[in-house]
Amino acid sequence: MFSRVALVFVALAIALSPIAARSDEALSIGKAGAITGSVYTAGGAPVAGAQVVLTGASAQHTSTDANGLFAFTNLAAGLYQLEVTKGGYLPASAQDVAVTSGSSITEKVFLQQPDLSSLRTIAAVSTSSHSSINTSAAAQTVVSAQQIQNLANPQINEALQHVPAVNLQRTGSAPNTAISVGGVQPYESQVLLDGHPLSTGRYGSWISQYFNSFMLGGMEVEVGPGNTTPFAGNAIGGTVNLTTPSFNGTPRTEFTVGMDNYLSQYSNFLKTGKLGDKFSYIFGVGYNSKNGPYQDSQGCVVTPASASKDNLPGSTGIVQFCGSLGAPLFQKGEVIKGEYDFSPSTSIQIGYVGSQSGFYPQASSYGQWAGNMTIVPCIGAGAKQQCTNPNYSQYVGKTINGYIFYPGSNVFNDQPIWEGQFRTAIGDNTLLIRPYTGVVYRDIDGGGEAFYPSYYTAAGVEVPQSPYTTVEQDRLHGTTVSFIHPFGNNDVTATYDYHSDDTYAQAGNPTAVPFPVVVPNTMARTNIFSLTGNFALTQALSMAAGLYNTNWQLNGWQAYQPNAATNPVNVPLARSVNHFDPHVAFTLSPENGLSYRLSFGSSVNFPYAGNVSGIPYVQLPTATAPNGTTLVEKNPALEPEVAHAWGAGVDKRFHSGGVLSFDYINTNVNNVFETLSTPVTGQVYAYTNMPINAANLSAQIATLKYSYLPNFGLGYYVSGAVQRSIINGIPLAAFTSSFSVPANGVQQCGTATSLCVPYLKAYGSLQYTFTDRSLFLLGADFEGKNNSYNQGPVTIFNMTYRHPMNKYFDLQVAGDNIFNDGAYNNLVVPNAGVPVVGENNLGQYGSYTTPIIPVEPRTIRLQLNFHDVP
Repeated sequence: MFSRVALVFVALAIALSPIAARSDEALSIGKAGAITGSVYTAGGAPVAGAQVVLTGASAQHTSTDANGLFAFTNLAAGLYQLEVTKGGYLPASAQDVAVTSGSSITEKVFLQQPDLSSLRTIAAVSTSSHSSINTSAAAQTVVSAQQIQNLANPQINEALQHVPAVNLQRTGSAPNTAISVGGVQPYESQVLLDGHPLSTGRYGSWISQYFNSFMLGGMEVEVGPGNTTPFAGNAIGGTVNLTTPSFNGTPRTEFTVGMDNYLSQYSNFLKTGKLGDKFSYIFGVGYNSKNGPYQDSQGCVVTPASASKDNLPGSTGIVQFCGSLGAPLFQKGEVIKGEYDFSPSTSIQIGYVGSQSGFYPQASSYGQWAGNMTIVPCIGAGAKQQCTNPNYSQYVGKTINGYIFYPGSNVFNDQPIWEGQFRTAIGDNTLLIRPYTGVVYRDIDGGGEAFYPSYYTAAGVEVPQSPYTTVEQDRLHGTTVSFIHPFGNNDVTATYDYHSDDTYAQAGNPTAVPFPVVVPNTMARTNIFSLTGNFALTQALSMAAGLYNTNWQLNGWQAYQPNAATNPVNVPLARSVNHFDPHVAFTLSPENGLSYRLSFGSSVNFPYAGNVSGIPYVQLPTATAPNGTTLVEKNPALEPEVAHAWGAGVDKRFHSGGVLSFDYINTNVNNVFETLSTPVTGQVYAYTNMPINAANLSAQIATLKYSYLPNFGLGYYVSGAVQRSIINGIPLAAFTSSFSVPANGVQQCGTATSLCVPYLKAYGSLQYTFTDRSLFLLGADFEGKNNSYNQGPVTIFNMTYRHPMNKYFDLQVAGDNIFNDGAYNNLVVPNAGVPVVGENNLGQYGSYTTPIIPVEPRTIRLQLNFHDVP
C-alpha cells in the first residue's frame, strides 16, 4: 500500500512542478513596477513599525510608518510574496502579488492577534485573485459558516459528512452521533470548541447532534501528525475544532428566519459591533427545530414475539399502545463575547456559549420500524404470557406497521461553556492565558413511561412499562497558558495546558432504591507541557515541530469485594500516567502555488471514565436492544492507547485558479480498547463485558480534493477519500460462540458501539455564481460500501439557490437528500442492513446481521436572511 501511494505522490510532484516554474519565468520579463500598501489590525487600526519583507523576482525590506503605510519601488515584473511581522501579532503574508510592466499594486494586510482558539495559528492573508493553497504541515479542511447555512439541515453532522477525512458514528436505534477523523474510533479523535477540549465523559466521545450550528463561525479539520498545535499530542486520528464567530472589526447585524417542509422553524440573530474604540462585542441567539417526517403521524408500539423476526415474513406480536410518532428535535443557543483592548497589544476577552436541546418527546427519535407485523392476542406462555392492549383489540388478526419505541420519555441536553482570554505583548513576545469552564448535562427522562402499558395479562390487567432514565453530568475546567516568542521568520511557543473532566452518570429504573450509578464521581485531569515552533530552514523549506509531555491523573473508584458472600463496594482509585509525544513536519514550497508536506509523530489516548471507574452493574435488555442481560464490569488497570503516524501531501494551484490537494495518512494504534465477553451460568445475566487492551488498529486514508471556485461563473469542487481501517490481535477469549464485531483482519464496521469506515466516500458540487451574486449549487455525497448507515452504497444529493432581493435581504431555498435516497421509512429497520463479517470464539468468520440506519429524509427549507453589510 505504501509503495503505491509513494509512487503516486512522486508522480504528482514531477508532473506539477514545471508548470508554475514556466509561469514565473514568463512573468519575470518586464519593466519596473511598484507595490505599496498598508498594515492594519483586525479592527482596522493602522500598525506602525511592522516589518515588511518582499521576496520574489527581487528582494527588499522596510517597515511601516506611523500610518501603517509601506512602499516598494523599482521592482522587476514577476510574482512576489509579502511577509509582515510585528510583536504581539501573528505573521501575515500576501502571496502571488503579480507586478507587470510599469504597474503599481496596492495591498491591504490585516494582522491578527495570536489566538489559539483556531488551529490555524499562523494567519495567512491572500490578496491575489488566485485561490489559496494549504501551505501548512497538516492535512486541513475548513468548513465555513456559509457552507453550513447552505444546507437545508444546517447541522454540524450534515456539514462534516462532506469532509473526506471525517466519518460519523451512528448508534443503532438512538439518534446519537459521534465524530471520527482519519479512520479511527470517535474516542480516539479530538473535538474542541474554540481550542478547548469538549467532554469525553462516560463514553469517551462528544455527542454531536445536539449543538446548534448557528453559533459557529466555522469548523476546522486537521488530520495526521502535521498538526503541531499545543493540543496535538492527544489527537490520534485528528481534530475537529468548532469555532464561534470572531472579532473581525466590521460591525454587522444578521437575522435569519426560515421553515422547512416539516414546519420546522429556524430563527437566528447575530450582532457584532464596537462601543467606542476599545470594546468589541458579539451577541447571538437562536432557536431551531427539526420536526421530521413523523410530525402529526400516528402509529402503534408493539412487542414482537421474536425480535429476530422483526421486518421478516411471519413476524407476529402484540400492541402495547397507539399514539403519536412525532419526536421533534429542538435546539436553542446563545453566544455572547466581549473584547476590551487596553492597547494595540493587550486585550482581554470573555465569552459564553450556551446550548439547550433535546427531543420532547423522545418517541420515535429513538425508535425502530419493525416492519409489517401480524397482531395476535397474546405471546408467551404461562406466567410470562403477554397480551395485546384491549383498547386496540381491533388490530388482532390484522397486519399493521409495527413501531418499537418508548412513550413517556424525553431527552434533554444542556451545555453552557464559559471561556476567556488575556493577551499581552512582552517586547516582541506574546503571552496568552485562556481559561474555560462548563458543564455538559444530558438527561433521558423516562419517568413518564410508567403511565404507558407494556402489556396486559390474560386476565386483562395492565402491566406498565418499567421506566428507564439516564443522567450524565460532565463538569469541564481548564486553562491554557502560552508564551509565543518570534525570532526572524521563526517562532517558538511554550504552553502549559490543564483540563479536567468530572463525570457522573446514573442509568436504570429511577424508582429503584438506590437509582443505579454506572459512573461514580470520576475526575480525569490532564496536564500538557508542550514546546511547539515554526522554523524557516531555507527560503523554500520550513519545519513545524511539537514536543508534548502529557500527565493524566484519574481519581475515581474501583470495585472491592471483602469476601465471596458480599456484593462489591466502591473504594477510591487513583492513577497517574505520563507520556511523551513528538511531532515533526516539513513543508517545501519550491515556487508560488506549489507546496509539499511530510510529517511524523505519536499521540496518546487515555481511558475514559465509563471504562475504568465504578463497580459492575447489570444492564437489562430493552425493546431496541433485546440481546440479553449483561454484567458491565470496569477495568481500573486499562492502559492508554498509543498511536504512531506519518503523513505526506501536496497542494498545487493551477493557472486557472483551481487548487489540487492530495494527502496520505498512515496511523497505527496499539493497546486498542476492546470488550472481553465471558459467558456466565447460574446468574441473572448471561455474560459479562469488560474493557481490555486487546488489539492493534492499522488505518490508512488517502484524500484528494480539487476546487475551482471563481467569484463569478461556473465553479466546482470534488473531494474523495479511500480508507482502510483494520483491527488485529483481538484474542479469541474476547468473543462468544456467536459471531460478533469487530473481527480480526476485517474493515471496521458493526453495531451501535462500532464505527463503520467506508472503503470510499466522496463529495462533489457544481455551483454557478451570477453577476448579481445569486448562487445555485448542486452537490452529491457518495457513501460507499461499509458505510455507517449499514446500507449498500448510497448517494445523497443536496441543492441550494440563494437570490439577493436587494443589498440587505437574501432569499434562499435549499434541499437535502432531494431524491430521498436511503431514507427507508425514516426509522431504523431491524434485520435489514447489509450483513458484516463477525468472528466467534473459535476464530471462525460469519455474517452478522445489522439494522438499516436511515439517511435523513428529504428536507426542503425556505429562509430569508437580513444582513446590513452587503
